[in-house]
Amino acid sequence: MSDHSGLFLDLADIARQLEESIELIKEERIDIERAFSKAKSLFLNDASDQKKVLSRLLDGKYTFLAGVPREKMTSAFGAPDRITDYTVYATDGSQIDLDRNQSIPHYLLNISKIRLSYGDDYGADISSECKFNVSKSSMVIRTEDNERPMNSALLAIMRGVDELRVLKELCVESKRTDRTVALSDGTLIFWTLASKEIEDWVVTYFLEDRYLKYLNELRELHRTKGTITASYLSYPGSSDVVNVLRLLMCPHDIPNCDSFCAGNAERPCSALDGVTDRVLFQSLLKTGERSAIFESRSSILERYGDHRICFFYINIGDEIGRVEMPLWVAEDPESVDALHAVILDQCRKGDGYPVALSEAH
Repeated sequence: MSDHSGLFLDLADIARQLEESIELIKEERIDIERAFSKAKSLFLNDASDQKKVLSRLLDGKYTFLAGVPREKMTSAFGAPDRITDYTVYATDGSQIDLDRNQSIPHYLLNISKIRLSYGDDYGADISSECKFNVSKSSMVIRTEDNERPMNSALLAIMRGVDELRVLKELCVESKRTDRTVALSDGTLIFWTLASKEIEDWVVTYFLEDRYLKYLNELRELHRTKGTITASYLSYPGSSDVVNVLRLLMCPHDIPNCDSFCAGNAERPCSALDGVTDRVLFQSLLKTGERSAIFESRSSILERYGDHRICFFYINIGDEIGRVEMPLWVAEDPESVDALHAVILDQCRKGDGYPVALSEAH
């Protein structure tokens, strides 16, 4: 006789646990609402003191990531005039991971390529670049002095590098004379390369030797043709701006997490736990508005040089999106306004998400 005891469910016990979970969720929601109220108050009052904000950011020593505002932190910028003649190039990648258990180890990278043009010279191109790799040389990444077997994590990094390479090639080959935006899906910050598990030579292989070279070419296109390089993140979960508010509520003149709060179960800034930038700006930005521009301080950006990544948040109506751009775009007000306008227009055309990126998916 078979044993079906593993199929038995104590429904009464599950019902009890559900009731307890509902109460826990209610309590957590109250805590988050309280934290949100505190964050909003800090933003509207303390964050208006730009001198204090920069002092806390630049002099303090803290264990979380906080963005440095390049404009007055509490600023909100309305939608610029709509741009009707422009072109968006977009790329997005997918992969079939390497399976070494197969009789012939292999992996596949696919990068979609999109051009959408609007105005008098409207049109579209949709294609892809597919690479099926089975050679022994493709199963490793190799320099003159080092070698490492390919794996899923490295393949994802390679895909991100190839997405930017293809985007750069599309813009270099373009003969268009209208406003052009080179748009990526996701972040321009290679968070994965900041991992302590990745050797320095691997970072150099992907970042300095490839990714940053492509950004150099895109910067030259920005200088000569006005091409704008950026990326869009839907439903962002980052807290770079909220973490600035943590510094503002620190009771010490110069924040120092290790000196004042190491080992403390409850820190003063824990009052903001659970609040993300998206939640904060949902209540601060009107539809069409963008936030101030912030510069990310991710450790990997120390290796980006002049290509350090900046970002702003934008209310596109259905959600708050995060737009990232290299420093050389952020420093050009005309490019920022054009990017603001194009992102809004793309989201209108894409029912809340940039249509070029939807097609690239």
